[in-house]
Amino acid sequence: MRGHSDEDAAAARRNVERMQEQSEKLITGAGHGDDDNDPVVILGRRIGRSLGWLIAAGLMVYLGATYLWP
Repeated sequence: MRGHSDEDAAAARRNVERMQEQSEKLITGAGHGDDDNDPVVILGRRIGRSLGWLIAAGLMVYLGATYLWP
């Protein structure tokens, strides 16, 4: 088994740092230039969350009507 060189360790650190940056963007959805006080951003989030709840409720009713109460 060969030993790990300093180059391998540095490359591994860079890869881990890059993965952490990318996962933060994916999880938080934080983009550069987003302003939390912007009324359009706030309205868009409210609309998106409301639609999400409505779609989830509609799916639950549909699945219940299809499989639980035939």
